[in-house]
Amino acid sequence: MGERTVLTGRAIQTLAAHVLVVLVLLWATALPAGAAVWTLDGFAIHNGCTVAINGSVHAIAVQRTDAKIILGGEFILTDGVVTRTNIARINHDGTLDTTFVPPLPDGPVRAIALQPDLATPANPDGIWIGGSFTTVGGVSRKGLARLSGSSGALDSVDPITSALAPVTVNALVMLPTGVDLLVAGAFRELKSGVPTRNLAGLSATSGALTWTWTGGLTDDAGNVAIHAVQVHNGAIVVGGEFAGTGSANIARFSAQGAYDSSFAPSSPNGVVRALAVQADGKILLGGDFSGGLLSRTYLARLNPDGTLDAFNPGFDNAPGARVASILVEPDGRILAGGTFTIGPAPAQRANLARLKIDGTLADTAFPAANAAVRVVARQGDGNILAGGDFTNIGSVPRTSLARFYPYGTLDDTLAQIVDDTGLVTRLLLRPDGYTTIAGLFENVLGAPRFHVARLTKDWSLDPGFDAGLTLGQRTTSIVPLAQDALLFGGNFLTVNGIEQHQLVQVTQAGIPGPAAFNTAVNAYLQKWGTLNTVMVAEDGMMYVGGEQRHRVPLSLPLPPQDHRGA
Repeated sequence: MGERTVLTGRAIQTLAAHVLVVLVLLWATALPAGAAVWTLDGFAIHNGCTVAINGSVHAIAVQRTDAKIILGGEFILTDGVVTRTNIARINHDGTLDTTFVPPLPDGPVRAIALQPDLATPANPDGIWIGGSFTTVGGVSRKGLARLSGSSGALDSVDPITSALAPVTVNALVMLPTGVDLLVAGAFRELKSGVPTRNLAGLSATSGALTWTWTGGLTDDAGNVAIHAVQVHNGAIVVGGEFAGTGSANIARFSAQGAYDSSFAPSSPNGVVRALAVQADGKILLGGDFSGGLLSRTYLARLNPDGTLDAFNPGFDNAPGARVASILVEPDGRILAGGTFTIGPAPAQRANLARLKIDGTLADTAFPAANAAVRVVARQGDGNILAGGDFTNIGSVPRTSLARFYPYGTLDDTLAQIVDDTGLVTRLLLRPDGYTTIAGLFENVLGAPRFHVARLTKDWSLDPGFDAGLTLGQRTTSIVPLAQDALLFGGNFLTVNGIEQHQLVQVTQAGIPGPAAFNTAVNAYLQKWGTLNTVMVAEDGMMYVGGEQRHRVPLSLPLPPQDHRGA
């Protein structure tokens, strides 16, 4: 191969009168499931940075409309100018959202639930907060209040009318209808004269009582508290610290509130603090328990009928240890947060761990939090939020809140990927954690890379991807194909110094090919054009769109059919 030619944006003149055309290309592979595209940004929460938190984060919610992050807990949060206490909202980049001005709760916020605006879904969700407070902004609110999703202002609905104190709310769950709210915690009643010890349902619009339970639990001091609630197929599963006519510390009720006596798992010998339901209906429970009749340490899984599943991760038994938060990810893997260790050195995990669906440790190793993780949440882009009592993640300062990329790297600890003049415009995350980046850059991690590179799980350059692969200009699409091949679309004119217009396929190793495909599309696509989007449908058809004049009818020699990704 001769000397490589790299075309920059300054060398390509803008051409007018392009005709928008959508091309349908027949291809033999399909888009693998689970591919994700996400962006890099900073998120550093600690003293001396953009936002500092002094205290503990107990609850996290990610807003549906704008991905802003609502935090509840027992803390003082400040950006150096503005201060928030126990409830705050931060932007996606970790800066304080100063447009959200909630009134001060006089006690900790332990739970958050978001109420969609059913009449106008584009509006911000209303924000329900629960906790151990008695006033919000000086206005009486006993453990439960609703705030505006836009400004944070206190709503006029005062849902708790009982004079019996105290009222502590530990968990809030919006029912699938979006109009009713389940409230769980430690209280004797929410409405004056109506016993609803530790669990009740309210109208999310009026605050009226809409759901009560019957049977199973006791209405006395033996029913200490409910800490977790999950809803699945209309049934309501609760976990906490309570005696019952069936199992202790875990129970299930029908949608109408009747105790389900057929659900009778072996009683955990400690408090249940977290619940999650898998897609197959199996129930994960975490807490302080170890051994006993349940014969599991801190995390167990029940079949839908309440019998014990074989799942047994094997957390290390230690005084004060527990699982406090559980999150089932879209691929079925399980995130657990708390105060614990699991796994042998040097692969031991501390306070935050990802498990495979069979209970074994996933390859992901999050840097260890130096104190409890109380809550785990997932953003729409796959990034993981963890809140708790910690001040460090690994050796990096993070006070009470941290964010991780999907494969465990702490947000904002990445080395500078491209040089100061470069720009990453597209990323593709592979299921094994390898990431392909493309854009306007000529240097990646100090090494020459012309507009495309692949990084390993630890964000170093992948030696198995051709360092000489050179796309002559901007890439607008990266599409994964079978056998980890890639399809790039954009407005480049050359690949590796050889004429190739706007669309090219490369192997898993970054080598252009197959030649028949690349030659065919190069003959078809106009030299001066741009492909803005590329996708491969499940039936193997490829769709590309952009600004283009096609030159000749496409005649594409097909390789042998391969539908393993379909």
